[in-house]
Amino acid sequence: MRRTAPAILLALLISSAIPAPAQESPPEARSFWTPLRGLLDKFELMPEYHLAGDVMYFAAHRNRAQRERFFIETNSDMDLLLLGYRKRLYSEWSIYVRTGMGRQEGAVIFDPRDVRYGIIPWLELRLNRLNLRAGLEHFCFHDIDRDDRVTEYWNKEVVEATSTNFRLGDYRHRLIADSLWDWSSRAAWSVRMGHYMDRAFGLLRPEVLGGGQSYNWEGTGEGRVACYRSPDWLVALRAYANLNLSRARRPMQTYVVGIEGHFRRGAGGSMLFLNYNIEDQLQVRPRDGLLEFGLRFYN
Repeated sequence: MRRTAPAILLALLISSAIPAPAQESPPEARSFWTPLRGLLDKFELMPEYHLAGDVMYFAAHRNRAQRERFFIETNSDMDLLLLGYRKRLYSEWSIYVRTGMGRQEGAVIFDPRDVRYGIIPWLELRLNRLNLRAGLEHFCFHDIDRDDRVTEYWNKEVVEATSTNFRLGDYRHRLIADSLWDWSSRAAWSVRMGHYMDRAFGLLRPEVLGGGQSYNWEGTGEGRVACYRSPDWLVALRAYANLNLSRARRPMQTYVVGIEGHFRRGAGGSMLFLNYNIEDQLQVRPRDGLLEFGLRFYN
């Protein structure tokens, strides 16, 4: 017994050190879960979000009506990517809120005038050299403490093509974090086409879809080009053009040029900007001839 005890103990130690063979899952379980797991791995839940907000001041008013209407404006934008597939196809929602402040006489000069709300569900396809999006935009103006008896809201089908760096966060990242300074990183652009819905395949009346407005088609182009970079600043030029066609084929044009000074330091993006509205023929709240000074934050 004394001689066999060490041998038995040695055999137990050796057997415990040898790994047991892996147990394979049943073939039927493996055939069911493996493809499903592989499919789910291609999806991402809430992969990105993009936020921006600004406050700006208007100057160079051409008349008293403009001076009373345009004083200060704030904008808040959220772009939420809810679901992504293989880093190519994304389901996203864009939400924006704009608040307009006018000027009045007296001790209290601030005069809240209106709030604009917008929401766009998108499908976005990211290719190697550009991004493509298609969505349905709903936006509306709401008067504050006044009623001009005009209903101002629209539903619009939209398609858009942009450069891969068009979002401000992506634009700043390539020029600052990646330290690139070639044309593909300095220039960013967007082209958009929209159609104001009036019948919805005959299911709804025009006044339900668009408040009885006369807008029909819209084309928009926007671009920016970085022209200067220092350790503290990144300066870019911006241009914006919009053409709306009414149902009577009347053109309404908008042209804006501007300059942006992005702060290079800091984890988040921020910039000072100046815009000049060369011409604005829109029927609702035209900004013809106005200057806009502002500060914007973005991620």
